[in-house]
Amino acid sequence: MSFAPDSLIPNIEKKKIIIALNKVDRLSSDDLQKTINLIDDILFAYVYYLISAQKGIGIEELIQGILKQIGLSKTIILSIPHDPKGQELYRWLTQRFVIIDSEWGENITLTMRITEEEEKVIRIRLLDHKEVSFPPVAEDST
Repeated sequence: MSFAPDSLIPNIEKKKIIIALNKVDRLSSDDLQKTINLIDDILFAYVYYLISAQKGIGIEELIQGILKQIGLSKTIILSIPHDPKGQELYRWLTQRFVIIDSEWGENITLTMRITEEEEKVIRIRLLDHKEVSFPPVAEDST
């Protein structure tokens, strides 16, 4: 059996499509392999993920794939002094960027997902904040 992927999902840029196929936990290993082979034939031009929402299989990979596709491909951790200047910087960051986690203690620690352009903006803003810890960022492997 052969399908033309363009007839299944017309008029959409292929690079913007992410397909999540759920309930893979219900397939035997043989059926799963057959499904993968069929999907590869049909959806060869698209990004797809085999997941089980109920059991959490493939969910993290799907999330990382989505983040990468929309350009949020870097994770950074900032340590900001817990003082008025640091709180001002905290407000500025939380109003503009995707914050994954924040911890308040002696310092404010922010974990963020950013694009390369956003990293440049943040680094420029931090020129006036020498006390902020902003280690070099490695590209995510996903």
